[in-house]
Amino acid sequence: ADLTTKLLVGSADPFEVRLDGKVIGSGQGTGGRAAADREAVPVALARGPHTLTVVVKAKAGGQGLYVRLLDPDRKVSYPDAAGK
Repeated sequence: ADLTTKLLVGSADPFEVRLDGKVIGSGQGTGGRAAADREAVPVALARGPHTLTVVVKAKAGGQGLYVRLLDPDRKVSYPDAAGK
């Protein structure tokens, strides 16, 4: 079924979120140390496979990135290592 949720992002640096190549949101980052769940980007997923990409505009020595799709009902599935 279709799903509307949020992608929770924690980044020290500015970032951009893309769904199937299309920009759906962005954030400024903390400007300091990365911390989980600092910013939320709304995500609307139609049934079927998608590619979600987070592009971080990191400066040298980036502080890491936290990314979590809010999915309390466990509706989203992920391919295994073989890509199935």
